[in-house]
Order: sequence, then structure tokens, then C-alpha cells
Amino acid sequence: MSRVFSRNGNWWIDFKDSQGIRRRKKIGPSKRVAQEVLDGILGSVARRQHLGIIEESSIGFAEFADEWMRQVQPTLRPRSRERWFGIVEQHLKPAFPGALRVITQADAQTYVSRRLKAGASAATINREMTVLKHMMRRAVAWEYRSRNPFLDSQGNLVEGLKPLKEPRTNALPDSRGNRPAFGCLL
Repeated sequence: MSRVFSRNGNWWIDFKDSQGIRRRKKIGPSKRVAQEVLDGILGSVARRQHLGIIEESSIGFAEFADEWMRQVQPTLRPRSRERWFGIVEQHLKPAFPGALRVITQADAQTYVSRRLKAGASAATINREMTVLKHMMRRAVAWEYRSRNPFLDSQGNLVEGLKPLKEPRTNALPDSRGNRPAFGCLL
């Protein structure tokens, strides 16, 4: 059920959004404009419900990163939280100053090459890309983006964004002959 109605000299629209929640909005003094706004909203709702099309959000990467940090913080261990938030603040926000919706695979590859030229280790860059990939997955799940730019049509990670080869460490084995995990020294 949707309709356009007048109240106190202003035209309003009344409709149900894609979650089935009833919404009312005051549009202004023109019935024609109110009807056009309602038609646009209903078209968007129909595309979302029947075709699964999500309109890209105009949120900036920095604003999304702040929202992502608020949402993800309770799920991370303290050291991981400190490391991931440092990566976001020191590296990702400055590297991606625009809108979230304009980040592409090429932007991520450029970021990796810039970090390599700056002297960052492969392990460091892999950790930073892990955070960026997680953010893109959440952007899709939270409907800020319609698709993940780092995945191909089959849902596999695109070739240019595979983790960099990390050198093996020469750490000594422990008393049972096991080498330390993640390159940690004893």
C-alpha cells in the first residue's frame, strides 16, 4: 500500500520500505513532485526486493571505516583490535580518501605497489590487505556496496590481490622439533 496525501498544505507520501516498515515523509507543496518521489522510492524498493539490486551508498571510506570499527571492535581480541585500528588510521584512510563506492581492484593493487616501494614487508602488506578485504566484505554485507570489488564473478579473489609471498623465518625449533608459527622467534 502506498499513497500520496495532503495535510496542512503539504503533500506527503506513505509507503512500506524493503523491510516492510511503513514510512511517511513530507515532500512539499506539489502533488506532482510527491508522486514522482513516491514512484522513485517504490522503484528502488522493487529493485531491491525482486532483483536484489542494492544502490551504492555515497558514504566516504573514512566514515565507513569509523562505522566498521564500531561494529567490529567487540569481536576482536585486544591486540588484534589495536593492530587493525592502527592499520586503518595510519594507512588505509590516507590511501583511500574518496567515497567507499569508488574503490576498485586497481586501487587496491596500486596501494600494494606503493607500500612495497615505501619499503613495507610482504607480511605487513598482507596484514593490511586482510583488513581492507574484511572491510569490503562487511560493506557488502551491510549493504553499503552492491558487490565486492576484490572478487570475480565466481566469488574468488581476483588474481592481482592474492597475498604476497612471505619469506620463511630461520627460527630454531622448540624441544619437540616444531618451528614457531607466524615467524615468531623463541
